[in-house]
Amino acid sequence: MSKPVVSIIVVNHNAARYVEQTICSVVDQGHRGYRPAEKIVVDCGSDDQSESIIRCYLDELDHVVLARGLNRSMAINEGLKRASGAFVMIVDSGDVVLPGGD
Repeated sequence: MSKPVVSIIVVNHNAARYVEQTICSVVDQGHRGYRPAEKIVVDCGSDDQSESIIRCYLDELDHVVLARGLNRSMAINEGLKRASGAFVMIVDSGDVVLPGGD
């Protein structure tokens, strides 16, 4: 029996200082074989370096939404629109997804 897909939605707004660490922890889930993970990043129109950092990971992310004028709830909804997993995990920039827990 195959493992269900987990959609991991990262919500970011002006958190360039933390977004790379968060994205790396999400991307790492797929490399560890924990579960099939669908990786989604939604940026709420940051005006710091967040967008350029996120763009460095485009090849490793399944969906990226860069949109101005979104609040956190709207950003989560944008991520949910794209999520196809049986389970959804929502993390904010600055959070990390730890390995294990299979």
